[in-house]
Amino acid sequence: MRAAALLACLPLAACDDGGITPECFEGVPMAIVVVVDPDLSPPPEPTFDCTPDGLSEFCFGGTSVSARVADLIAIHVVYVGFYGWWPWIGIDPENHRARLCATHYTDVGGEDVSRCDPPLCATSGTLRLSRIPTTDEETSGVAVELDVALDDGSSFRGSFWIP
Repeated sequence: MRAAALLACLPLAACDDGGITPECFEGVPMAIVVVVDPDLSPPPEPTFDCTPDGLSEFCFGGTSVSARVADLIAIHVVYVGFYGWWPWIGIDPENHRARLCATHYTDVGGEDVSRCDPPLCATSGTLRLSRIPTTDEETSGVAVELDVALDDGSSFRGSFWIP
C-alpha cells in the first residue's frame, strides 16, 4: 500500500534537520530488519543506487546526513541539489526494526520545498549499522548500509556514515 493513506504529506517544517522526532514516522510499518555488524566500515564516499533510474536524484553524490536519538533513532539523508528525494529512516533499536520513507523536494525557487506527493516508503529490506547509538553524540561515525524495496516497486541501496 502506498504511504499516501498513512502520510498524506510529511510535515517537513516539523521534521527538518533541527527537529527530527519520532512523530515524523508515525503510521509507517517497521518493514526493515536492522542488523548490527561491528565489522561494518564506513565507505570512502557515500554511495547510492536506485532501480529504476526514476529515483536517481538521490543516488548521486552531494548528500548530507544528520541523526537524532529519541524513542527512535532518526536518520535524514539530504541530497544537495535542485531537486531529488529526502530519505528519512526511523530505527527502533529495541526491536531491531526500521522504516524508511522518502519525500520529493525541489529548491528551484531558491528555497527547499517538499512537494506533497505521497512519499515512497520501504516495504521490506535490511539496514546494517556498525553500532546502535544511544545518544546524539554516539551517532557520529556510525556506518550504515541499506538495501530496501519501496512501495512503488523500485529499490534503494546505499552505503554511508553519519558525520
